[in-house]
Amino acid sequence: MDVMMVLPNIKAVHNGDFSLLCLLVGDCRKKSFFEPARNLFDNVKLRASIGTLGNQVTNGNFDYLGYLDNETLSYVMGGKVISGLKAPTLASTNITWEKVTTTNFGLDIAMLNNRLNASFDYYIRNTNDMVISKTYPAVLGSSGGKENLANMRTNGWELSVSWNDKINNVGGSPLMYSIGVGLADSYSTITKFDNPEGAFE
Repeated sequence: MDVMMVLPNIKAVHNGDFSLLCLLVGDCRKKSFFEPARNLFDNVKLRASIGTLGNQVTNGNFDYLGYLDNETLSYVMGGKVISGLKAPTLASTNITWEKVTTTNFGLDIAMLNNRLNASFDYYIRNTNDMVISKTYPAVLGSSGGKENLANMRTNGWELSVSWNDKINNVGGSPLMYSIGVGLADSYSTITKFDNPEGAFE
């Protein structure tokens, strides 16, 4: 199988990680073993890719700061219900970007003079160092304190099929039309989670 390898994007991000995408594409029609079916298929390609990048979009942009929030208190002073300040939240100073690595395998098929097209993809996405709030004893009286404490794996697939054709004479002119359908499914599994009290077993 003739294989093409593409490395379109390699760049450094602020925490020292790298964004990397590697794509492999193979055209099966160019190989001798495919000769008996070459007249039936206009295109048959296998794809494989892997990419990783840092995710800076977590729960907030200012988690590295502690902040004060006000609340309405449940008692009256001077004939009025008063407001007060809550205990400050804990600053999150020990967090990095989440790291997302996606592996994808795909198949593209075109048949009947490119009128029938189908594409199938199966992917595995691993999200490591997810930013979540660390569990502290209730006596602390505050919240916050996020860290990179969880990992998640997502498995999924996508299938799309389309038919592209034309009717030569509709009111004196050709009519182009396309019909397509798509199906997809995925599920996610938490593979690591901060669970010091054993609440999730």
